[in-house]
Amino acid sequence: MSFIYILNNKSFEPYVLKIGKTRISPEVRAKQIYFGKTGVPEPFDVLFSCTVPDCDIAEKKIHETLKSYRHNKRREFFRLPFEVARKNVINICEELFGKAKVATLHDIRNNKNTHEQDHELDEKNMNTVKVKDLTPSPIGTSILSNSQKQRISIFRDVLSIVYPRSINDSLDDFSRDKNPENEIEIWEHLAKAFMKIQTNEFISDEFKSEAYVLLLKRTFNSKTNVLKNTNLKNITENQAKSILNAYELKPKPILIKRQNYR
Repeated sequence: MSFIYILNNKSFEPYVLKIGKTRISPEVRAKQIYFGKTGVPEPFDVLFSCTVPDCDIAEKKIHETLKSYRHNKRREFFRLPFEVARKNVINICEELFGKAKVATLHDIRNNKNTHEQDHELDEKNMNTVKVKDLTPSPIGTSILSNSQKQRISIFRDVLSIVYPRSINDSLDDFSRDKNPENEIEIWEHLAKAFMKIQTNEFISDEFKSEAYVLLLKRTFNSKTNVLKNTNLKNITENQAKSILNAYELKPKPILIKRQNYR
């Protein structure tokens, strides 16, 4: 029998999860990792685990899909909210093997009596961001692969607190792009940077929204120009610099006219 698991550790930063495979009990594997790592002060907790026919194939696909969120390229740690990670682990495993062959063994959500959030939001309640001077290309200009759709769903969930968007609208927007892979990579890194801010439970929604706008501007402009052309309201200049430094890609100016997720 083989398993896919999601672990966390109280000594790690928020949203840092270990996602891996094992052919022994995930609980035993979590103990092995803890006792084998002298630099880890706390034991690992199993947040989620499931059985799969082939954990090697499943782990490879999961890590490929989540590669933009890796905390360290040489380790199996990812910076993602648990709900987002869990949802995508299940989806990927079921796509690979079918629902009947994927069985959940452990799910921390069940212990907390939580329920799955439905992010299919009512169109009337969406606060969308539109660039008015861009002309939209037709929906279906590009055909999105299943992997690209999965990746879009991930950062859509991460950013839903500041940019609520239905999955169908998100996919339509990216299908307008002649090279959606470039745009997807940009949004993955924007989401990764935003999660460094979102982990602070004491910051306001206004702070988060302004931070999101800063990161959005950073995707196509230099840090200097973003700061120069932004009227900060809820964020200090030092905080703004720290937020902009969290975005790891070089800015990519918008060169074509189209309505876009950006």
